[in-house]
Amino acid sequence: MDRERLLDAAPTSQQLLGEPYHRRKELAEEYVTAVLDVLEANKHEPDTWEALHLNLAIGDIVMMKYVLSIDETMCALTPPEERGEIHGERMRRRSVPDLRRFLRHVAGIATVHT
Repeated sequence: MDRERLLDAAPTSQQLLGEPYHRRKELAEEYVTAVLDVLEANKHEPDTWEALHLNLAIGDIVMMKYVLSIDETMCALTPPEERGEIHGERMRRRSVPDLRRFLRHVAGIATVHT
């Protein structure tokens, strides 16, 4: 996976905050989609770490926390050797199709602020 290219493509918080709410949502959705596209192109199913952070990124979009969504998406790109441990209950891993389905659902939710 080309982590550096994806990290460089991330919208900055300044870029996000300079946009109207509907555009912030679109930028967050587009960034998650870009990561899912690369995973799919590489025939790579997300491991537990990646799935957890992509799930959180999608949830942040629902909560209109677009900067956090970008941060979580970037966290999903952390190389395995730099990751911390995930404690707690075992999480069901999510596949790329699962995550795309969640993201499509979120894309259908209108922003409250316009």
